[in-house]
Amino acid sequence: MTLFTASDARRRFGRLLETVQREPVTITKNGRAVAIIVPSSDNDLILEMQEFLEDRQWCERVAEAERGGYIGARESKRILSEALNAED
Repeated sequence: MTLFTASDARRRFGRLLETVQREPVTITKNGRAVAIIVPSSDNDLILEMQEFLEDRQWCERVAEAERGGYIGARESKRILSEALNAED
């Protein structure tokens, strides 16, 4: 994978577009990767990235729910069952 600094990408945008037609390009800023540009023709890669991002989003939502006190369906059912049985 080819690397472009953010400055090089800005100065040599035409070259960046030529390169990305052949392969993904990583853009770096201050020595750290900040973006990856992929050719629009690489549908399989784009779909994989979308699936990955959706999975990551769901994982983040689950973690947020757990931090907020979500206990899950199994534990909720157990507590409800205990509460209902205690009333008898």
